[in-house]
Amino acid sequence: MNEIRPAHDPSRRESRAGTRREEIIRAALELAAEVGPENVSTGMIAARLGISQPALYKHFRNKRNIWAAIGEDIAGRIAANLARVQAEIASPVGRIRRQVLDHLRLIVEIPALPDMVLLRCHDASLAPLRERVLGAMSGFHARLSAEVASAVRCGRFAPGTDPDDAAGLLLGLIQNLVLRMILSGKRGDPVKDGARMLELLLRAFENPPRSTTGNHQEATQ
Repeated sequence: MNEIRPAHDPSRRESRAGTRREEIIRAALELAAEVGPENVSTGMIAARLGISQPALYKHFRNKRNIWAAIGEDIAGRIAANLARVQAEIASPVGRIRRQVLDHLRLIVEIPALPDMVLLRCHDASLAPLRERVLGAMSGFHARLSAEVASAVRCGRFAPGTDPDDAAGLLLGLIQNLVLRMILSGKRGDPVKDGARMLELLLRAFENPPRSTTGNHQEATQ
């Protein structure tokens, strides 16, 4: 038999508060995609949710705290994606492919992410978000660099491939797709486009297969 909780049950209040915080974060992200992060105000967020600003301030003291919470959430999702790929995929090249495409999927889920992180603006309230996400992206770069080094060691990538340079090119692919989206104003399909472009880049890193014929060796030198 289910336990009947009193109306003043603290756990129920905490659940409602958590739900409202999630709604505020979701509304802030929706508005950021519509009008740009620097143009979002707490009044706009409250209006989107049909609540008063004092009601919003019960959950977040100000806009800076909202962006800080969003930064923590995004950074956590980036780290979780990397950890999941590390646990599920044995091949370093397979992990690189999945890590890049997972990040592109995150951008699709959070359309305002490029504007919040890549574009400079004068809204100081965005600083905690940018710092947290850029820190997570630094970890992403380090993970990609380690995967490239592993691919070189196991012979999948050509000897002499610099892990940091290769990781920079992989992140550059993501940034290129984001910049195309921003400049064109069209969402497109960055995951599909990214998968196609990523294969070209991975092919450039590959260790050429050794030929068994002298003629072929001469032709490829």
